[in-house]
Formats: sequence, structure tokens, C-alpha cells
Amino acid sequence: MEKLLKKIVWLMGGLLLAYVAVATAATGSFQTDCFYGGGEMDEILPLTLQGEWPGLSYQNPNDAFFTVTEDNAYESLLITKKKWKYVAIDISHLNSDTLTLNLMACDEAWNAIEAQTIEAKNGKEIFTYNLPKCKNLIVSIPNQKGKEFRINSLQFRKKLVLFNRRNAAAAGIVVIFSYAAFTIVIVVLKKKRKIDILLPFRRAGERCVMCYFWYVEKAAGVIYVCKNKLSGRDCAAFGSALRIISLAAWILAEIFMRGYGLRTEAIPFHYLAAAVVMFLFCITTVKQRPQKPFWNHPLIYAWFWLSVIMTLSGIFVQKKWPGIGLLYLFVYAVWFYIWGNSKKPYRILADISYALKIVFWITTIISVFARTYIPRMAYSGIYKNQNVFVSFLIMILAIDLSQVKNMFLKKERNATLWMCLSLELSLILFFLLGTKSRGGLLTGMIVILLWMAHLLRRGSANRKRAVFFMLQTAVLLFPVSYAAEHTFLYVQSAVPYRIEYTAAIAEDERILDDTYTGGEPVYAEANEGTQTVSAVPRKSLDGLASGRITLWKSYIRKINLWGHFNKEIINGVATHSHNAFTYIAYLYGILALIPYFVMWCMVFSRGRRYAKAAVPYSFMPLALTAGFFVQAMTDTLEEPFSVESWIIVYIVIGILFSLDSEKGEV
Repeated sequence: MEKLLKKIVWLMGGLLLAYVAVATAATGSFQTDCFYGGGEMDEILPLTLQGEWPGLSYQNPNDAFFTVTEDNAYESLLITKKKWKYVAIDISHLNSDTLTLNLMACDEAWNAIEAQTIEAKNGKEIFTYNLPKCKNLIVSIPNQKGKEFRINSLQFRKKLVLFNRRNAAAAGIVVIFSYAAFTIVIVVLKKKRKIDILLPFRRAGERCVMCYFWYVEKAAGVIYVCKNKLSGRDCAAFGSALRIISLAAWILAEIFMRGYGLRTEAIPFHYLAAAVVMFLFCITTVKQRPQKPFWNHPLIYAWFWLSVIMTLSGIFVQKKWPGIGLLYLFVYAVWFYIWGNSKKPYRILADISYALKIVFWITTIISVFARTYIPRMAYSGIYKNQNVFVSFLIMILAIDLSQVKNMFLKKERNATLWMCLSLELSLILFFLLGTKSRGGLLTGMIVILLWMAHLLRRGSANRKRAVFFMLQTAVLLFPVSYAAEHTFLYVQSAVPYRIEYTAAIAEDERILDDTYTGGEPVYAEANEGTQTVSAVPRKSLDGLASGRITLWKSYIRKINLWGHFNKEIINGVATHSHNAFTYIAYLYGILALIPYFVMWCMVFSRGRRYAKAAVPYSFMPLALTAGFFVQAMTDTLEEPFSVESWIIVYIVIGILFSLDSEKGEV
């Protein structure tokens, strides 16, 4: 695995270098703050442009273009309030020579300030933008009944930069061949001449990591001394209770702070809470002076270098969430070290699972009594947005499946526990279906299939039990769904009080819903018991992805060396990337991609090995990380403290740091 990983990392280095060369050559400028020198840009999502406009209709629901049906068709847009110089538009399926578009700048009350008319044709065109700074813009199509067209893209730019395909292709070819030649030279020198030109760099990196190991070891020793001074006694029950209560309290605080718009206003609280909870975990877990565990493997190196790059990025570029790299380096790593010295590390996983179960039932009860539920509409539980709710449900799903595996492992025949887990899993599936989230349902299916595949390889008895358990859960889903829905409706009619989040959602918390089908993007505040549905054709891949491909392109264009302060501006607001890799590369710089990729490869590799271990909750790390990763490919989960699954996953992977490579155990 490690040899293959080295080859992949080396290949990634070449591809990233090729990207830098292509982006630079395509725009004819080299600058570290943005390799693609296209300047500032605000791009309107295609799904916004192709949503339902007043005065426009789809002649055929399967068509991908509009027919103008009224004398004045229009769409209201939000753009970044800047002095733009150019507007770029791409039109197709136009059934006439030109299409007249009126651009009208408006004030905050949508009163017209100034207007501009452009004559667009089929294809991509760039026009001079003469309107003043404004946040609100109306695009109208006057007196053009019967015209057919489709707007593929609409961009507002400060620079007139055209993508030079010839230069980009030439640069890419030169870099790839040069990198390949350099690779051949290194291999030949190493095999024939026994010369390793990369050895000094590797040794320097190893020395840095060794110094880091020294710090972690000493910090763990200090915590052990503190524990002895506070209390020399070892009370396992008290320590377990303290871990459960502290983690549950932290998660509940995060949920309600986000609900009332306080997450970004209390940044110090998040760091303090993380440090306090991790300290409590350390002080209640350490039993003896920590010994040096087996930490010489790629996961440690990837964690270290990712943390270092994140820290350096915060030094060179101001961050909205500063210090995440330092939190990883100096807090989480010490906890992982102590966890690796624990005699029964799976007990920590049990405590984490109990804490999350407590949070789940508390929030479920609150949702029943105080949150609006409308049948056949997207439901988000205690949260503002159903995608955040999904990420929490996936964690509970992973925990339940891990507990079922524990029963199989112990060969328990506890019918009560069996039925309780089946009922709880049915309730989770009811909530998942209620979110109307395609990504959430897909993630849940992948976690269940991963669990099934894992158990099917462990003997015929487990196969039969796994199949029976899932069939039982499927049968219980119908009465559980019926009972849950009618409980919601009955309590809702009997209890007049509803929790309605009054604080306006912050721009950085706007999350595109993957059930979105047109019009304005469906943000969290639009999901308070309602769901926007329209008949926008989804012929394009971007349509199927709810506009995410456009988001990814925008983020990729702005990748640089040291990262950015905040999210990219799209549709006039700071919008999430909805992809973990593009977000990490955008926020912390292109170099962060390599250790981030290695970290996840090793997490899955070591998680799979640990899942085979005959210890309780052995499946839990793999299930949690897999569910998180799958959803993170299409949703925003990697932003610090954005969702509870981010907090939990970056705690749980710590058990994999001290995994014995041979036995698959800690």
C-alpha cells in the first residue's frame, strides 16, 4: 500500500504542476495569488439562469431551452456589489439572429437605477458593462414573443482575459514530458548508480516529524503528571460519564448556536470547546505514562504536513477560521497519542456513540414538539438545512450498524436490543427519506452496502443475521414512518409553540440543496418546512448535479499557492464549493491537496483493517469516515465546525494512528 501511495503522490505532484502551467499559460500571466489570471469574477449559476422566469416557459419539459411567452420576460439576480467592466454571456438554441437583453441595475428595494441593452447572438460573447455598482440586477427580454434560447453562462468580470487553448495545451504537454523525463532520471540514478537525489529532502522531512513526535510525547507525559496530581485513582465509570457528557454538551451547543446564527460570531468558543473536550478526554483516558506507539506510517506524515500547510496558509493569508492547523498539531495529536496508549481504546468509541445517541434523541424530541413538519416536504429536523441534518443522521446510522455488528461478534441473542436497534434504524431511514436529499440517500445506501459487504465476508451465520436484520428493518420502516408522521402532526396541532430561527442566516452558511431544481438557489432559510420544486430540465451533467459543477469550476479557477480568506463569490454571495478537495485546495493552497489525499487513502486503508478486528465498535471508524467522505464530495462538510460530523470524524480517526499494521488492532 505504501509503495503504491508513493507512486500516486508523485503522480499527483506532476498533475498539480501541470495545472499551474496550464492555468498560467492559458491566461498569459503568472501570479501566486491566483494561477488562473482571469481576475475577479462573479458567475451566475446555470440553474438560476435556466430556472422558471416570469414570461418564459419550456415548450416541452424535456427541452433544454426557453420559449418567450410574454411581452416582458425577466429574472431577478443577485450579484457582487462591485464595479464590473465586462459581462460575458453564452447563448445557444437561439432561433433568430439576435436576442435583445436589458440589464437593469436596482437598489436594495429593487427600484431601477440605470439600464443597459445588449444584443446577444448564438455562442459566447463579451460586452462592456456600463452599469454602476449594485447588488440587485434584473435581466429582461422585452417584446420578443416566440423566440427560443438558452443561457448557458453569465459572468461579470473586471478583466478581459480569453482562454488561450493553444498555449494551455503546449504548456501542459511540456510539463508532463519534462516531469516524466525527470522521473526516469531519478529511477535510473537510484537503481544503476545508487544515488538518491531526493534523500536530503526526505531526511529533512523525517527530522521535522521526529521533532513533532518528541513534542507530542512530552505533552502526553505532562497530562499524565497532571492527572496524578489531581487524582491518582482510576475511576473508569466516572471518566466514561465525563467524556459522554462533555461531548454531548459540545455537540448540542454547536447545533443551537448554528440554529440562531451565532456560529461565526463565536469563533473563540469553538476552539475553546474543542480544547476543553479533548483535554477531558485525555485526562480521563491516560492510565499510565504514555509509551511511544507505532507512529511511523503515512497517516501520521500526512496529518503532520497537512496541519503544517494549513498553519502556513494562515500566516500568509488571513483566515476566517484561523488556527485549525494548530488545533490539529498541538491538541488533537496529543489526544491521539494518549488514545493509542489506552488498553481498551474501543471504549472511547463506545463513549462517542453514547454521546451521539443522547444528542440524537434530545434533538428528535425537541423536533417533535417544537419544529414544523409538513408531509411530502423536505424536513430538516432541528437544523435549518436538510443536508446538515443528513450528515448527523449518517453518523447515527453508522453507529447503529456498528452496534449490530457487536451483537454478531459477541453472538448475543438479546431480542430487546435487537428490536431497539432495528426500530431506531427504521426511524433514521424515515428521517433520511424525509430530507428529500438525493446525496443523503445515496450516502446512507453506500454505508449500508459497505456494512453488508463487510459482514457477508465473515461467515454464513453473519450473512443470515445481516440479511434478516435488514429485512426486519425494511418491514418496520412502514409502521415506524406512519407512527412518526402522525405523532409529528398530532403534537404539532396540540402544541402551539414552534422553534423558528429568527436570526438571518449568514452568507457563509448558505448551502445549496441537492434537491434544488430551479429558480433562485434553495438556501437554508428556504427549507423551513418547504421545498422549491420546478420542472427545469436536467439534461446536462451540471443540471443533474444541481449546479455543483459550476461551483467546482469557479473554485478550481481561483486555486493559488497559499489559499484564500473566505469562500468564492457566486451568484453575488459567498458560496460553498460543495466538494472537499476543491475547498481544501482553495482555502489552504494547492500543496494541501497532496497530504489531504494521502490522509484519506490511509484512513480508508487502516479503517478497513481495523474493521476486521474482533473488538467492539471495530466497524465504526470505517463507517463514519466513509459516510463523511461520500457526502463531502457533493456537500460542504470540510469547513471547520460547520457540521457535527466534521467534529466527530476528526476525533474518531485518531484510533487509526496507532493501528498495528500486522494485526489490524490498536
